[in-house]
Amino acid sequence: MKYLLSTLAVALSWSSLLVAGPLLPLSVQDLTEAADVVLHGKVVSKQVGRDKTGRIFTTVRIQVEDLWKGSFEGDVFEIVHGGGILGNRKVSAPYQVHYSILEEAVVFCRLNAQGRGVTIG
Repeated sequence: MKYLLSTLAVALSWSSLLVAGPLLPLSVQDLTEAADVVLHGKVVSKQVGRDKTGRIFTTVRIQVEDLWKGSFEGDVFEIVHGGGILGNRKVSAPYQVHYSILEEAVVFCRLNAQGRGVTIG
């Protein structure tokens, strides 16, 4: 019985490692098909805020140079993602995208209910 419990414990720990492993990258074709908006641009600003429920999020503004899929108003596209540093609180998630000011990027996004981009891939 002790051997059976030990074997079961090892098997469960290995299976949890398999499920919690790194994400597999999507191909450019898969990303393009899944995206509402695909663009190339430069990050011009980042702003961290808090929503009505207290969650910390970051808004990234991208000056669009080329729009390859989708549409939106203006020449600056906004992307939101969970997490950021607000005061002395830092919130982050594994596999969360990171944008840097003046970074040039190709972005694949879905649109949320407010019409802002949410990075995929």
